[in-house]
Amino acid sequence: MATPSAGPLGVRLICLALLAGLAPLARGEEVRYHGLPLDESRRLLIEETYGTCRVGYIERSRSAGQDLVDVAPQAPGVSPRVTTEPTFLVMVRASVLKSSAPNYLQNPGEWYRITFETLDLDPEYAGKMEVPASKARDAVYYIFQQLAMQSSGINREALEAAAPLVTEIFKEAQRLPAEIYTSVLESRTGAYRITPRTRQRRQIDPAQTFAPDLDVKRPELGATVRMREREELPEDAVRPGEIAGPEPDRRIARPRVQPTNADIEEGEYTSAGE
Repeated sequence: MATPSAGPLGVRLICLALLAGLAPLARGEEVRYHGLPLDESRRLLIEETYGTCRVGYIERSRSAGQDLVDVAPQAPGVSPRVTTEPTFLVMVRASVLKSSAPNYLQNPGEWYRITFETLDLDPEYAGKMEVPASKARDAVYYIFQQLAMQSSGINREALEAAAPLVTEIFKEAQRLPAEIYTSVLESRTGAYRITPRTRQRRQIDPAQTFAPDLDVKRPELGATVRMREREELPEDAVRPGEIAGPEPDRRIARPRVQPTNADIEEGEYTSAGE
């Protein structure tokens, strides 16, 4: 029995299925470039490819043919400026180890894995760390700072400028958490609703609308302390520490001193019992 051949519609469906299967691979191989100028002739270059960033710089110089010269000759087909091949210094990877629940903090994970590897940079370094969400961005900054301190010249400038860009690139790619300001974390709501280590949204009861009073250990100015003490005093108080009360008995309050013979003769001294 002969097998029926696929018609034009079947061929289209097969092609669409193949393209749908290859679409994730095509998106995964997409290359994006980021950067900013470092000086008049050199520019920071970051090559992003599916969770990996290669950090380096690219230099533009005057050239004529293969040799660099101060002034390029004016001739047809000769460009006065050329762009050399980029120099990549370090490669950074970031990935989510443990995903987080949906939240409004732009934090896709509770734990992250960050990998550094030097390319054209001395001394050589390769390391991997697994950190919670609260330390993920700081870890990237720390490694870039350590590499920059051991470098000089254009390499140091490129590494120092790349740290904030790399963290934002990974944040947009859902591979690092977004930055949360310290004022938000130490606020009354932030201290109650945000977990300190994994930066997750803390679950609360439906009937609990507002965050409770928490001691966030904020420093208080002297004027604030004095004003609070003044508000806690009774209405008859003159100033903090001085409470109005009944007039003291002057006879009892008078100090007892040893009388002299002259005081007794003039009658200016009487004992408390008289």
